Amino acid sequence: MTGDIRAFLAIQLHDEVKAELGLLIDQVNQARVGGLKPVRPENMHITLKFFGNVSPAQADSIAETITHTAQVIRPF
Repeated sequence: MTGDIRAFLAIQLHDEVKAELGLLIDQVNQARVGGLKPVRPENMHITLKFFGNVSPAQADSIAETITHTAQVIRPF
């Protein structure tokens, strides 16, 4: 699978939301809750769809479809 891309569709969070989540993560870390591996706030997002490993051609097709869809559907 050389050259494949790990692809997903996600929504970026506002910086204010990431900052608040960062404070929550700090509290979880201080509580030493076992089995958790918190994500750094700058890497946080909401994943809508995980595509897995796709070829560059598939990634281009996915991006084209998403771009078209985003142009014809009202924002939420």
